[in-house]
Amino acid sequence: MAAVPLQRLLIAFWALYLSVVTLTNTLDALIALGVLGSGWTFASGNYAAVVEVMSRYPLPGLIHAAAFAGVIAWEAVGAVLLWRATVASRGLARPPARPLYLAFGALVGLWCAFMVVDELFMAYQFESTHRELLIASLASLLVIVLLPQREPGLGRGRRRHRALQDPEGQQPEDDDHDEQRQVGVDGVDLADDEDRLGR
Repeated sequence: MAAVPLQRLLIAFWALYLSVVTLTNTLDALIALGVLGSGWTFASGNYAAVVEVMSRYPLPGLIHAAAFAGVIAWEAVGAVLLWRATVASRGLARPPARPLYLAFGALVGLWCAFMVVDELFMAYQFESTHRELLIASLASLLVIVLLPQREPGLGRGRRRHRALQDPEGQQPEDDDHDEQRQVGVDGVDLADDEDRLGR
């Protein structure tokens, strides 16, 4: 079974995380709309937090709903891009640059937007969480980009293939060494011929 590179695992982790966040926020929006009952427990509760934060200014409820819908849309797009980057990196030593940077651009941009909103509405109780998520996202991207590639030919399968070709563990000699040995043999033969002629 082939090992899954750490880079791909990190991308898949953020894709799964953002997918769960999108799902729980969507269910919370359905509760706010009355589609689901208030007893539904698998929901984020973030809509109430959005209303609480934005109530600092006299804004209509429609703005609250639009802001929460925009957050869900952003998270959904980010999750799709991250899953796309995960699939694109399958079987490769390093994930392709374009889908990788698009996915993490959406992810990092989401946390940056949250931090700006935290400052605008003075919601400092949420800013530390968003800052930690931003740092974790950037650290993951650095690991993915800077982690050295695994050198080809060093895997267990290659070593096993070589062992099957040479079961006694003897290394084949190269052509240059064979040629030198042949020249040495020929030199001995010529010396023997000259010695016999001299006699």
